[in-house]
Amino acid sequence: MKATNAAELDFSEYIAERTLHFTGREWLFREIDDWLDDPKAPQFFILTGDPGIGKSAIASRLKQFSDGKSPPQEHRHIKKGFISGLHFCSALRGGWNAPESFARSLSAQLATRYPEFAKVIASSLKLDVKLTIGRLQGTAVAVEIHNYHAESSEALFNNLVRQPLNALCEMQPSVDPILILVDGLDESLYYSGRPNIAGLLAACHDLSPRVRFLITSRNKEEVLRPFRPLEPYILYARKEENMADLSAYLRRRFQNSENLRLLAGGEERVAEVIRSLTSRSGGNFLVVSKILSSMEHNEITIDDPEALPTKLKDLYALF
Repeated sequence: MKATNAAELDFSEYIAERTLHFTGREWLFREIDDWLDDPKAPQFFILTGDPGIGKSAIASRLKQFSDGKSPPQEHRHIKKGFISGLHFCSALRGGWNAPESFARSLSAQLATRYPEFAKVIASSLKLDVKLTIGRLQGTAVAVEIHNYHAESSEALFNNLVRQPLNALCEMQPSVDPILILVDGLDESLYYSGRPNIAGLLAACHDLSPRVRFLITSRNKEEVLRPFRPLEPYILYARKEENMADLSAYLRRRFQNSENLRLLAGGEERVAEVIRSLTSRSGGNFLVVSKILSSMEHNEITIDDPEALPTKLKDLYALF
């Protein structure tokens, strides 16, 4: 039974937007599942790639799996409930980049998931704990952490996340990792204060090995430097599996839309359009998604597939 907490940020609309028409990525999910299955694997799995490659969509889909939406049956760890805490960084949503909001939201999620975590916070910081016990639903715990203040964002994160996590791992050893997913870490660099969210996470190397971090980011040195010598997992746009997923995504979009098929010039031209967009987009999901959306809104035509923009900057210039 989920206990609501005012400190927990709501990412549901953001997740729904980024998983619309989601296709493929099974090969990447296997990589992540293997990482979670290896007790000697690095504590951080950092997924990088160019803008528009689909990093946020992948993170959002993983969250849906964790919420119970058709998780892959063949994976041991990617299953219902496998994500313990989640955060999306966004330059367009200022509050999501604030380290204080990050600490409070993450702590609220962990407190809801692990009652012992909530009790550690309550006992160490003298905060109120609300327990709701149901015979069938189990126990839900809420901590009034939105009223707690510290002398700095770093102290807030330490008190609400790092220290309680270590205490939880000591009290309750478990086979399953505690997975924290943070998407768009490069976006946190837009926060003007110090430390930012990237800085807080880079300092988590001393946490229990049971705590794992799955992070997505653009390939920016400012983000990756503090995590060296760890090498990120690079999502190459022209990787064979990525190109195959993009082609499958396009086929699915045209199959599900009679209007798109008509705009492409009929059934006989759909295959030509798919081949052209797959090849010329360079494996960029955002480019083809924007092109299809623009077609549906009569903003561009597809008389000549070879004349369509294939880079984000060209697409933005078109409009």
